[in-house]
Amino acid sequence: MAFGSTHSVINICTISESWIFLQDIPTLTFSVHYQDPSYIADKFKNGNPALIIKNDAVIITGVKMLQTFDYLEVAEFSAKSMVMNTPMGKMTHINDQQVEDLRKVFRKGE
Repeated sequence: MAFGSTHSVINICTISESWIFLQDIPTLTFSVHYQDPSYIADKFKNGNPALIIKNDAVIITGVKMLQTFDYLEVAEFSAKSMVMNTPMGKMTHINDQQVEDLRKVFRKGE
Protein backbone atom coordinates (compact mmCIF):
# COMPACT_ATOMS: atom_id res chain seq x y z
CA MET A 1 0.00 0.00 0.00
CA ALA A 2 2.92 2.35 0.56
CA PHE A 3 3.56 2.47 -3.19
CA GLY A 4 -0.09 3.29 -3.87
CA SER A 5 -0.20 5.99 -1.19
CA THR A 6 3.05 7.69 -2.14
CA HIS A 7 2.47 7.40 -5.89
CA SER A 8 5.83 5.66 -6.18
CA VAL A 9 6.37 3.18 -8.97
CA ILE A 10 6.91 -0.38 -7.82
CA ASN A 11 9.50 -1.88 -10.12
CA ILE A 12 9.02 -5.58 -9.61
CA CYS A 13 12.14 -6.25 -11.68
CA THR A 14 14.33 -6.11 -8.59
CA ILE A 15 14.12 -9.83 -7.96
CA SER A 16 13.61 -12.19 -10.90
CA GLU A 17 11.40 -14.53 -8.85
CA SER A 18 9.12 -11.59 -8.06
CA TRP A 19 8.73 -10.82 -11.74
CA ILE A 20 8.07 -14.48 -12.54
CA PHE A 21 5.15 -14.59 -10.10
CA LEU A 22 3.77 -11.07 -10.49
CA GLN A 23 4.86 -9.99 -13.99
CA ASP A 24 4.22 -6.24 -14.21
CA ILE A 25 2.05 -4.53 -11.57
CA PRO A 26 -0.01 -1.72 -13.07
CA THR A 27 -0.94 1.23 -10.87
CA LEU A 28 -4.44 2.50 -11.55
CA THR A 29 -6.14 5.73 -10.57
CA PHE A 30 -8.23 6.00 -7.43
CA SER A 31 -11.80 4.64 -7.67
CA VAL A 32 -11.42 3.19 -11.18
CA HIS A 33 -12.57 -0.17 -9.81
CA TYR A 34 -15.87 1.42 -8.75
CA GLN A 35 -16.38 3.42 -11.94
CA ASP A 36 -15.38 0.76 -14.49
CA PRO A 37 -15.19 -2.82 -13.17
CA SER A 38 -14.71 -4.16 -16.71
CA TYR A 39 -11.47 -2.15 -16.97
CA ILE A 40 -10.16 -4.01 -13.92
CA ALA A 41 -11.23 -7.35 -15.40
CA ASP A 42 -9.38 -6.52 -18.63
CA LYS A 43 -6.19 -5.80 -16.67
CA PHE A 44 -6.35 -9.27 -15.14
CA LYS A 45 -6.96 -10.82 -18.58
CA ASN A 46 -3.59 -9.40 -19.66
CA GLY A 47 -1.87 -11.82 -17.30
CA ASN A 48 -1.40 -9.43 -14.40
CA PRO A 49 -2.21 -11.18 -11.11
CA ALA A 50 -1.76 -7.94 -9.14
CA LEU A 51 -2.96 -4.35 -9.42
CA ILE A 52 -2.36 -1.31 -7.25
CA ILE A 53 -5.20 1.19 -6.89
CA LYS A 54 -3.76 4.57 -5.85
CA ASN A 55 -4.68 5.54 -2.28
CA ASP A 56 -6.99 2.57 -1.95
CA ALA A 57 -6.01 -1.05 -2.44
CA VAL A 58 -3.87 -3.79 -3.81
CA ILE A 59 -5.89 -6.38 -5.70
CA ILE A 60 -4.39 -9.85 -6.15
CA THR A 61 -5.92 -12.78 -8.04
CA GLY A 62 -5.00 -16.40 -8.47
CA VAL A 63 -6.47 -19.70 -9.56
CA LYS A 64 -6.75 -20.93 -5.96
CA MET A 65 -6.80 -19.16 -2.61
CA LEU A 66 -3.33 -20.45 -1.67
CA GLN A 67 -1.86 -19.21 -4.96
CA THR A 68 -3.45 -15.80 -4.40
CA PHE A 69 -1.96 -15.65 -0.91
CA ASP A 70 1.45 -16.61 -2.33
CA TYR A 71 1.22 -13.75 -4.85
CA LEU A 72 0.30 -11.34 -2.08
CA GLU A 73 3.23 -12.57 0.01
CA VAL A 74 5.65 -12.12 -2.92
CA ALA A 75 4.30 -8.60 -3.55
CA GLU A 76 4.70 -7.70 0.12
CA PHE A 77 8.23 -9.15 0.32
CA SER A 78 9.27 -7.33 -2.87
CA ALA A 79 7.88 -4.00 -1.68
CA LYS A 80 9.49 -4.45 1.74
CA SER A 81 12.83 -5.26 0.10
CA MET A 82 12.66 -2.10 -2.00
CA VAL A 83 11.79 0.09 0.96
CA MET A 84 14.50 -1.43 3.17
CA ASN A 85 17.08 -1.09 0.38
CA THR A 86 16.58 2.67 -0.01
CA PRO A 87 19.19 3.68 2.60
CA MET A 88 21.76 1.43 0.90
CA GLY A 89 21.68 3.33 -2.38
CA LYS A 90 20.64 2.68 -5.95
CA MET A 91 19.10 -0.72 -6.59
CA THR A 92 20.16 -2.74 -9.62
CA HIS A 93 17.17 -4.12 -11.52
CA ILE A 94 17.15 -6.95 -14.00
CA ASN A 95 17.52 -5.31 -17.40
CA ASP A 96 15.02 -5.19 -20.26
CA GLN A 97 16.65 -8.08 -22.11
CA GLN A 98 16.48 -10.28 -19.01
CA VAL A 99 12.81 -9.36 -18.53
CA GLU A 100 12.13 -10.19 -22.18
CA ASP A 101 13.87 -13.56 -21.75
CA LEU A 102 11.71 -14.28 -18.69
CA ARG A 103 8.61 -13.16 -20.60
CA LYS A 104 9.40 -15.60 -23.45
CA VAL A 105 9.84 -18.51 -21.04
CA PHE A 106 6.95 -17.86 -18.66
CA ARG A 107 4.36 -16.57 -21.13
CA LYS A 108 5.01 -18.91 -24.02
CA GLY A 109 1.47 -20.32 -23.93
CA GLU A 110 -0.10 -16.95 -24.70
